[in-house]
Amino acid sequence: MIEMLAMTAMTAMTAMTASMLVVGWIIWKVINRHEEGDRALQSKLDADDRRAAIGRGESPDPPLSDSPSDSLSDSPSDSPSN
Repeated sequence: MIEMLAMTAMTAMTAMTASMLVVGWIIWKVINRHEEGDRALQSKLDADDRRAAIGRGESPDPPLSDSPSDSLSDSPSDSPSN
């Protein structure tokens, strides 16, 4: 009897967790769809990104290109070995 109640409780908790995940995913998709068409919001987010970059001491402008030479210069093989 107790085992059956425990299984029922576990099933209910699993179902509730799954339903919460589904509802969260649906809300996330609706919000993303709404944000994609909102140019005013995008400009506010871009301005916020610039302010955050300045606060971190980074360049507020994104790099113009991601050239492969940039990623190669950070590799450990370029550093002098002892």
